[in-house]
Amino acid sequence: MHVVRSVPCCNDNRSNITSYGNMTVATMLGMVPECMMSCLTQNVFQDGVCPTTDAEALSACICTSATIQSRLAACVQSSCQLSEQAGVSSFTAELCKPYPMVTRAGEVKSVAIATMVISTILLVLRLYSRWLKTSQFWLDDAFAIVAGVLLVSVAVVILQMSLIGLGTHYWNVSAENIVELLKLYYVCQLTYIPVQVFSKVSILALFSRLFQDFNSTLHKVVRGMIYFMFIHGVVFLLVVIFQCSPIRSIWDKTIDGKCIPIKGALGFSGAVLSIVEDFVILLLPIHEIWKLQMTAKKKAGIIFLISVGSFASVSSIIRLVFVFQNPNSNDSTWDDVDIIKWSLIEVFSACACGNLLPLRPLVDKVMHSARFMFSWYSDWSRKSSGTASADLNNSQLQPRHNQPSKKSNLISTLNFTHTDPELGHNWTGSRLGSSTICQSIKPDERHIVEDSRPRSTRRSSETSAIELTQSMPARSESRTSAGSERELVSIREYTKH
Repeated sequence: MHVVRSVPCCNDNRSNITSYGNMTVATMLGMVPECMMSCLTQNVFQDGVCPTTDAEALSACICTSATIQSRLAACVQSSCQLSEQAGVSSFTAELCKPYPMVTRAGEVKSVAIATMVISTILLVLRLYSRWLKTSQFWLDDAFAIVAGVLLVSVAVVILQMSLIGLGTHYWNVSAENIVELLKLYYVCQLTYIPVQVFSKVSILALFSRLFQDFNSTLHKVVRGMIYFMFIHGVVFLLVVIFQCSPIRSIWDKTIDGKCIPIKGALGFSGAVLSIVEDFVILLLPIHEIWKLQMTAKKKAGIIFLISVGSFASVSSIIRLVFVFQNPNSNDSTWDDVDIIKWSLIEVFSACACGNLLPLRPLVDKVMHSARFMFSWYSDWSRKSSGTASADLNNSQLQPRHNQPSKKSNLISTLNFTHTDPELGHNWTGSRLGSSTICQSIKPDERHIVEDSRPRSTRRSSETSAIELTQSMPARSESRTSAGSERELVSIREYTKH
């Protein structure tokens, strides 16, 4: 971000500028610094074709044209000293005060807030899923935590920048916010590099832990990538820290310092390296994943999660395009919005990809719970509909004088009789849903009696009766508990002995 204005100088006539309706153009021009006169003549009166007789019309011509203001600002930056530029900014701010100010600060705020909220949620879910699966954290989780904290810090800094001038034309930024804006931009540059490094290293560390064959080609490439990420991150961080000599000249424009153009070769090389790293990380595990013993659906799901990180590469490419579009912008607080916005989206995509990969245990748990709830609801609905159907059948088939009470409507009326020739007993009973309830009676009895035989003999005969009745179709799909044989029910006998 290249902003050239600093603390404004005093101008006793500035308070009178707002009354330009009663002023002449000559009076207005007498209030601006002398270095600005040639800029006004060239960019306003000649190229801009603004009127030279009506002060109010001149103000409207300047303040409603972003092109004229941009050219005027570029001319002033090259023609005026720093203290004079502050006076020019104060003059134009008062001149254009009655006109609405265009701003893109809302875009910056939206991206920054969304980044803070979503990245925090994903990081918390990652840690919870890890604890749910293994009850411990690994090295890749530590890298992800560092990347997440730094990412939120970058988003907070960018949000603060949008509140004091980022997203507006720099000639509309109040002079007292310039120094703070430049300091925050410097902090943003310093934090962006570690976020990028730790987010990608967390993914590589996860690959290293999952594919534990230490001598495999994949493991060697992953280790080499981790070393490379740290080395190139340290180099770029040092270059950004010492981009200007002295460092204070980065935000204090009263100091004549020497600076490296960040948007030049350094910015281009950093963007290209980032794009290459993203694609290497994306392609590394695909071959190994395809060799795993799992279904093709699960393999495709894992590859899809990894491919989310490819959006970081797309963001880097878009960011690089904007860097080339405005290499030496004179309206950096406006033109750098796209660069800053896509830089934030880039590192957010890398962090999101790293946090999505370990979420599979949590996703499986949620899906299992969802299937259980769906199954429970389906069974409940089937039971309800089956009970209602059984009630309807009972009321239609039974004579009116022999209809059971409402409580007995839940019992199926499918009756049976089985004769045991050895013991001289008849087994008569009713089928309740999918379970059968039966008791033994003597041929000459017409009521229910208790079977006094030994338990083993009784169980054998009961088994024969139950096997016989299992071939009969049930009128209801209702289920009863395993202990339903002990329930007191009415058993009707429908055959003669």
